[in-house]
Amino acid sequence: LFAEVADDVFIEAPFHCSYGINTRLGSRVYLNAGCTILDSGRVCIGADTMLGPGVHIYCAEHHKDPVLRAKGLEIALPVEIGKNVWIGGGAIILGGVTIGNGALVGAGAGVTKDVPPGATASWIDNGTEKPLVSNEEDPSIWRLFIPISQAGTYQFRLSKPGYQPSPVAAGVYSAQPI
Repeated sequence: LFAEVADDVFIEAPFHCSYGINTRLGSRVYLNAGCTILDSGRVCIGADTMLGPGVHIYCAEHHKDPVLRAKGLEIALPVEIGKNVWIGGGAIILGGVTIGNGALVGAGAGVTKDVPPGATASWIDNGTEKPLVSNEEDPSIWRLFIPISQAGTYQFRLSKPGYQPSPVAAGVYSAQPI
């Protein structure tokens, strides 16, 4: 089914992919139940990476012009997921994205931009950042937050070193310049 797959990959049923031939799975990759890989482009998942239940990877990008979109015009962009990455359940990863080694993607996140190695991509609910991992001891850690607009589209904002979370409510954090 796959272009390349290690002997020790574990995939829980149900699983869906468009082609399979465009997907490469490294050693000890784990795909939990309900994962979908629409691999019209190349998808590479590195060793020791785990995908939670219902993670979706979409390589296809449809045209933004409605007339051209109606004609079925689309392109396929690759997805590269590094080694030892954890992607929480229900996350959606769009084409053209690279997720670096050791990165974390929170459950329900919509990933539209690259996630640097070791970074945490999480989601925002009603404009309030909710980091998957909080580490006030080391504000140099890069954090990637995803605001969800009222239209339901995903856009990234990167909280760079020099920013650290400051509490706005119990368990809820907002990035503020220091």
